[in-house]
Formats: sequence, structure tokens, C-alpha cells
Amino acid sequence: MPISARGQREGRRRRVLRDDRSDQESAPATSTKTSAKSAKESKRAYALEACREHQPVVTDFLPRRNWTFCVLALLGLCLVAVPQSLYSLTTITPSQPFAALELAGTSTVASWVSSMLLASSAVLCLAIYLLRRHRLDDYRARYRWWLLMSVVCCTASLNAVTHLHHIVPFAMVQWTGKELTAGGAIWSELVLGSCLALLAIRMGIEMRHCRGALVGIVAAFVGYALHSLIQHQVLPINSLVLSQMISAACMHLGHLSIAITLALYARHVYRDAHGELVVPANKKRRASRAAKAKKRASKRNSEEATEAANAEKSASSEETHEAASDPPAKSKGQDQQERTQTEDDSTLDFQKLSKSERRRLRKQQRRERQAA
Repeated sequence: MPISARGQREGRRRRVLRDDRSDQESAPATSTKTSAKSAKESKRAYALEACREHQPVVTDFLPRRNWTFCVLALLGLCLVAVPQSLYSLTTITPSQPFAALELAGTSTVASWVSSMLLASSAVLCLAIYLLRRHRLDDYRARYRWWLLMSVVCCTASLNAVTHLHHIVPFAMVQWTGKELTAGGAIWSELVLGSCLALLAIRMGIEMRHCRGALVGIVAAFVGYALHSLIQHQVLPINSLVLSQMISAACMHLGHLSIAITLALYARHVYRDAHGELVVPANKKRRASRAAKAKKRASKRNSEEATEAANAEKSASSEETHEAASDPPAKSKGQDQQERTQTEDDSTLDFQKLSKSERRRLRKQQRRERQAA
């Protein structure tokens, strides 16, 4: 036994020594690996600030100050004025027309301006979606409308360059078999206008808390309405060049107002998410009045509850007092005995009387019954 125990101890010692040697041999290998990593880090071409954690997110580019909005509005107006000024050059030299400077058609500067404004609106819709989806009281997931609005703005941006809306009249004429006007061109405005009106109403309901956004929606609607009226000669203008310039300007102003509207609402959502919204004095007064009314109602309810409890206590105490003061109630057997005794007494008295007296008593009983 002692020899075997000694052999086990020596074997365990050998295993421990082997483990120590393996650790010592692996230590330089790990040190070389760490040195290689540090060497790679030292050879990086960019600093740590270039990592994703240190870069700004999309919401950091949202305008937040009023002067920023003023600058953006001025830049937008200058961008709208560019196609008008370039188109005026074609009127000066009519012998050498420039197709790229026309206000109508594809592959023109005017279509490029419209496409850029609508593409910026699509980006703003995505920025609103990124913030709006984290609202806590949105149980019906209304924030998904902003994805749809982004898709609509992208489609409108593509249509501004390619004029895909010309497919709609052809499809509606083939489907319904009716041409409301020559070629059915009005079908595109009826279908697309109704869809855009529904989206505008839905977005107006969504942006009802931001007054600037509501004003922007109304301005965009006015711009598009004037563009369609001038294009269909409902508002006649004597000069063809002037009518084209005014209609194009109205359309571009509508696009610009949509972009500014979305930027205003994006700032509103950003401030609401960070708790930076300033509550107006009227809303504060209404909230204080509502809180006071709630306190008064709660006080009244508590007072009524205490009064009802006191009334119940007093009624129960009165009932107990009356029960204690009243004589004990008679049992059913005692009542039946008293009734039988009175009936027996009445029968005995009735038998002692003569016939005439009995008749009189019967008449009196009848009269009393009739009177009762």
C-alpha cells in the first residue's frame, strides 16, 4: 500500500510539471500574437475617430434652428429660379433651341430640380421614420406610414425625370373604355391627384401638432393646384412663355414646400423625443385647469363616499336601536292560538243572540265590508 501511494504522488507531480512547462512554452506564443495585434493597430491608416461609433448618425443632420430653415428656404428658392433663368435664354436665341433648358419634358434641368427636391423629401421621411418608430404610445404602428411616404417620394422623383405618369391615361382608357378628354390625359391627374390628396390628409392628421408643417402642406397644395389650372388653361395667360414659366415655378415651389414641411416635422419629432418642446401658455393653462377639475371631482367623490358610509352606519344603528326598543315578535303558533280564541268567542256570542239580532249583525258586517 505505501509503495502504490508513493507512485501515485510521483505521477501527479510529473503531470503538474508538464503542465507548467507547456504554459511556459505557450506564453511566448501568446506574447508574439499580442505584439502582432499591436503592430497591426499601430499600422492603421485611419484614426479611431473614423470608426462607426464616432461618426454622426442621420438625425444629426436634421436642421434644428430657425435661421437654418431660413437659409435652406433661400437656397431652395435659388434652385427653383435656376430653370426659369436658363429657360429665358432660349427665348433670346430662338434659332438655336436647347432641349436641356426646356421647362417641360424629360432630361432637362427643370426635371432634375424636381427630382432632387423629391429625393430630399424621401430622405427626410426615412429620418422621421427612424425617430417616430420609438414612440411609446403608438400602439397601432402608425409610424409605418412614413415608409410609404418615402416610397411615394422616391417614385415621384423617378417620375419627374422619366414621366411615367403617361402610362396611367393609357391604362385607364383600356380599362374603362372612356376618354374624358382628347387622349384621356386628364385620367392621370384624377387618379394621381386623388391618391396624393388622401396621403396629404393622412399626413396632415399625423402632423397636426406642428403648425409649420400644416402651413407647408397648404402651400404645397396651392402650388400644385395653380400648376394644374394653368396647364389646362383654366387660368388663361396671354403669353405662352410666361404661362410655362409660371406653371413650372408653381410646381417647383410645391416640391420645395413639401421638403421644408418634412424638415419642420422632423425637427418637431426630434425635439419631442428629446423633451425639448416648449409647451405654450394656453396648453399649460388648460392642463392646470384639467388637473384642478380632476382634483375637485376626486374630492367630491370621496366626500360622497364618506357621506354614504356615515348614512349606512346611522341607518344600521337606528335599526339596532328600534330592534332593541320594540317588544319581541310573537311566534306563528301564538298568532294562530289568538285567532282561534277570537273565532271561538265570536261563535259563542253569535249563538246566544236571537234571530233578529243575528240578521242585524249580518247586515252591519255586510255594510262594513262594502264600505271597506
